[in-house]
Amino acid sequence: MRCVEESGSNRPTMGDVVKEIENIMQMVGLNPNAESASTSASYEDVSKGNSSHPYSNEGFEYSGSFPTSKTDHQ
Repeated sequence: MRCVEESGSNRPTMGDVVKEIENIMQMVGLNPNAESASTSASYEDVSKGNSSHPYSNEGFEYSGSFPTSKTDHQ
């Protein structure tokens, strides 16, 4: 809970936070130095072009249409 202290001088450094997270991961049996399989697989898919990323170039293609609604000035 020290991370949410009001004063920055009372908060832990980022290095301390990382060490604490690594300790917690080791306590629950996870290797903090290993990458997850899903993360590695997703990087491989992107590099091979197998990704259906929501922000791909296809999403920015020109539609060729403009809004048809008219505004009445009052």
